[in-house]
Amino acid sequence: MNLIRWGISGFAIVYLMMLTACSAPKKQTLEPENLSTLSADSLTTLIARYPGYAQLYYHRGKQYEAINQLNPALTDYKQALTIDSLTADYYFAAADLFLRAGQSEQTLNLLLKANKLIPKNAQILYRLANLYFYVTNYKAANEYLAQTLETDPYFAPAYLTRALIQRENGDTAQAIINLQVAVERNPQYYEAYMVLASLCAQTLNNLAVNYYKNALALQPNSYEAYYGLAMYYQQTGTVNLALDWYDTLLVRLGPNLPHVHFNKGYIYMIDYQQYDSAIACFNHSLTLNPEYAEACVNLAYCHEQLKQYPQSRSYYQKALTLNPELTQAQQGLERIKRKK
Repeated sequence: MNLIRWGISGFAIVYLMMLTACSAPKKQTLEPENLSTLSADSLTTLIARYPGYAQLYYHRGKQYEAINQLNPALTDYKQALTIDSLTADYYFAAADLFLRAGQSEQTLNLLLKANKLIPKNAQILYRLANLYFYVTNYKAANEYLAQTLETDPYFAPAYLTRALIQRENGDTAQAIINLQVAVERNPQYYEAYMVLASLCAQTLNNLAVNYYKNALALQPNSYEAYYGLAMYYQQTGTVNLALDWYDTLLVRLGPNLPHVHFNKGYIYMIDYQQYDSAIACFNHSLTLNPEYAEACVNLAYCHEQLKQYPQSRSYYQKALTLNPELTQAQQGLERIKRKK
């Protein structure tokens, strides 16, 4: 299998670096046991006394990485691997740094080496699957996912990645089945609940509500879950509940969310024809984001409906200044010209 020589997106890098590490048992121990609490300087002192202990380099690398000194961190991870090539965490740490640098080929080589030296490690196999997934080599990704689940049938993240591949291939029904298995394997799996909710929302399936609420039970301050639930209600025409959830989101996470105010304004404008309330929402949105051209268009439309043509004209013109391609603003100005 050949890795496609493409760079990996920032989202992919962040996602892959969020994988839960699963290391082999440490071959050596050194007092104090909790080395992760020591500073880089303290670890350097210990390294001078015990240069053959891989975990000292690993933990110092973590300290360097925490302060964004990535080259020294990578050097330490490589040294840890030179001393101990059978600890999976060391491979993961080095691979994560390669990913941050967009060096997918080095990441692949490192994980393949880990897989050879530490066979049947579900975490290594899963990382390989995800690496191939994010470079869109779905055949290779599925092969490693199969190996992951053969090694550990209860490895819930593998079902999520398999579902994401199926979603990309348009097989939503099978993706939902795999996501349901993922949350059965791990009822605390926030990410799986969110993808499930999103897929159900796309088909206006009311199960989306339960999945969003499950996600919120796990992460009560999740903007994505609140927003997704409110949007689901808005898209299904239950706009009173949509407003309730938008308001809950604003109370829970603070008022400085321009898209939330925009969506509330849209409901007041389209569903209720309450133009004054809509104007208040769009103005709030525009205050938070002065470049929000769509808010200007909707403000102009609301003033137009209230026959406040000078204000309407001004907002349509401002919208076009921000985005000359907005046809709604162009059409609105043409309408205004014909009105006294």
